[in-house]
Amino acid sequence: MYHDINNSRIELIRGDITEQEVGAIVNAANASLADGGGVDGAIHRRGGSAIMRETDEKYPHGCPTGNTVSSGAGNLKAKFVFHAVGPRWKGGAANEIVIPLRFRRSAPGFTVFRFNRPLRWRSKR
Repeated sequence: MYHDINNSRIELIRGDITEQEVGAIVNAANASLADGGGVDGAIHRRGGSAIMRETDEKYPHGCPTGNTVSSGAGNLKAKFVFHAVGPRWKGGAANEIVIPLRFRRSAPGFTVFRFNRPLRWRSKR
């Protein structure tokens, strides 16, 4: 499935995010950028300790909810990992709906949701 934005194309792919040979993958991260479970854990396990070391050095205070930071991809085939910190759903009473709007400011061109599928960004040139 493709989606064209300006002079670029986003391709949605079903597969193992840690095996994608792409420019960047998007990781649903926690605010402390600590190694977590699920997809985040798989990215950290396959990518190795270099990803955690880099996020610890570059972002010692973590990343606020609604923002995105980047790191190298360690041993992954991708070049970079975008760590997107989304809200934890608390029934809608804790402003969870407003927070995704911040992603547009911290990562223009991307709206990140937790679908556990990689994004591939390709220039159409």
